[in-house]
Amino acid sequence: MVNFVISGEAGQGIESAMEMAVKTLHAMHLNVCGIPEYMSRIRGGCNSVLIKVTDEYAPYYSEKVDYCFVLDDKAYEHLKARTEENTKFVGTEKTKGSNIYALGYIFCLLDLEADECLEFLKKSYSHIFLTSEENIERYYTGHKDANDIQKIIITREHTLQDKKLFTGNMSQSLGAIAGGANFISYYPMSPSTEFSTILTQFSDEFNIISEQVEDEIAAINMALGASYAGARACVSTSGGGFALMSEGVSLSGMSEIPVVIHLAQRPGPATGLPTRTAQEDLNLALYAGHGEFERILLSPSSVEDSFEIAQRAFNQAQKYQVPVFILSEQCLLETICSTDKLTPFKNEEYLTPTPQDYKRYRLGDSPITPLAAPGFGEGLVCTISDEHDERGRITESEQVRKEMVDKRLAKYELMVRDHLPPYFLGNSDCKKLIISWGSNFKVLKAAIKDRGDFALLHFRQLYPLDNTVLKYTEGKELIIFEQNAKGQLARLLSQEFGLKFAHKHLKYNGTPLGIEDATRFLDEI
Repeated sequence: MVNFVISGEAGQGIESAMEMAVKTLHAMHLNVCGIPEYMSRIRGGCNSVLIKVTDEYAPYYSEKVDYCFVLDDKAYEHLKARTEENTKFVGTEKTKGSNIYALGYIFCLLDLEADECLEFLKKSYSHIFLTSEENIERYYTGHKDANDIQKIIITREHTLQDKKLFTGNMSQSLGAIAGGANFISYYPMSPSTEFSTILTQFSDEFNIISEQVEDEIAAINMALGASYAGARACVSTSGGGFALMSEGVSLSGMSEIPVVIHLAQRPGPATGLPTRTAQEDLNLALYAGHGEFERILLSPSSVEDSFEIAQRAFNQAQKYQVPVFILSEQCLLETICSTDKLTPFKNEEYLTPTPQDYKRYRLGDSPITPLAAPGFGEGLVCTISDEHDERGRITESEQVRKEMVDKRLAKYELMVRDHLPPYFLGNSDCKKLIISWGSNFKVLKAAIKDRGDFALLHFRQLYPLDNTVLKYTEGKELIIFEQNAKGQLARLLSQEFGLKFAHKHLKYNGTPLGIEDATRFLDEI
């Protein structure tokens, strides 16, 4: 395994270099992933990208830097905590601010032919390599300068030709399309914007209506209106934007209008660290909205898992007629790596034609009334934000009020029985059980490899929770990994099932959980 890091100012093209390197190395049948980190500014500052090349598939963050390409001298201080005595720096006297130089150097170190890699780059990035002799010269200079350095031999995996490169954003967007998403309204907010723009790019091909609106209040209400009209609708935002959607979430709960909320987490409160990663919005999603009503919280664990989670969200929203959250994170959304073929499951169709005597909120054996839309059938589909009777008309009847609250809350038991079970990895007879969620999965999976005394229980559904989790936790020393300061999942599990945690690894500095950090923590237990 080797970790290459390119670091420089915003505007020096380091993220472009990461993308070009990852795509070229993937084409050369090497396991590779790219993870960017950057400051909240258009120019200046100091950013870096990790290009990780491994013998085995390892698409997770590493702190360690083996080779650092310095495009700006601020990089030395910026990466000080991640570099070691044996880190090899290729300084500004060589790179001269050139991201292209770094590509040639990396390819040579990995014993790849300069011409073969350049041909791929010319086909994929003709605007860079066919219009500038200077770029080609820098590329060959980088390759030549690494000629006399001992090569790093990484096993080529030829099955990679059957895999595709995706970011978490791309995987989640395609999962949404697979789930039938045909309406998105959003106000741009890092790190959620790319999810929205990808759906917009596919809007003509998949008949998706995309609206960039004036604010987040408009976004959630427009999505609810589209859903009422029969669309599979969603919004995409981050914590600060979602705070403005709280009343709309409550409207979804009262009117039983399904909606998917793609919540891309970043550190808060307020503006916080808008381009960094976190798992700080579990409580926000769980308790947002006044009054009492049910919801579903899903959390992708990897780039490939993102596809299934997103598709499931759209089906669950219509099935139970509740808001469904996709709780993702900046690091996962912007990681690029290879994945197996993304295979959708068959969507269920929940929208039904209405009979003439249709009652939108019919009381009966099931708390879920058949879902309908205006104009689809003979009945009237009436809904409102006030408490209502079976036909959707305003009521202040005490009896009807109680019946409607009970109806809405009775969905909980159905959703629990239909919950998405957690991943369990390791020996069921282990003494120590790690619990985690979100992007921590791949890191912790690697960290417990060859540790027979540890197992991992990783949650992809955060609410509602099923008490079958207790069969995994009984008699175990519990350890939790989260990227927030309060241990939000730990508190939820304690509240729901009385679980007590012996050890908590809570990281909240805006950087992802790295394999080195996880390993050190487990070594000390």
